[in-house]
Amino acid sequence: ACRASACPAQVCRSDRRARLRAGTGSTEPCGSVFFRTAAEVGTCHGELPGTVRCVAPDRLYACSSRDPDARLRCTLQEVAHAEDVFFATHGRFFSGKCEDLLETALPPPLMCTVMGAGSVFTAVANDPRATMGCKWDSAPKAGAPPMTCS
Repeated sequence: ACRASACPAQVCRSDRRARLRAGTGSTEPCGSVFFRTAAEVGTCHGELPGTVRCVAPDRLYACSSRDPDARLRCTLQEVAHAEDVFFATHGRFFSGKCEDLLETALPPPLMCTVMGAGSVFTAVANDPRATMGCKWDSAPKAGAPPMTCS
């Protein structure tokens, strides 16, 4: 739990942002972090008066498989993690080539694109050597997994 006393004064929480203020007389924030409100990770929820509980995005692990199908799935997991981190920093999702978001080149001929819009994003990855293409939807239908491959 993130307690307001850790950064004295008030905690301001809006739809997607928690801002801690430096002191009772200060109007300057000591930091801002954006959190999604409709996810289990990367979110903040008010608990007791004066406290906010925040859950950071999961840790990223490195993809090590050379299998094209496994690499597609792993790349989309990396992209989903990077989108959570990007959102926490910028308050919006990234749109463009996955390698620009990941800040690393993808192994050719793997291709990946991510489209962010408001509070959701979709990423699509394909590789001609793979037996399928995969898609990550940050807001899947109820009961559906975020990643589908076909």
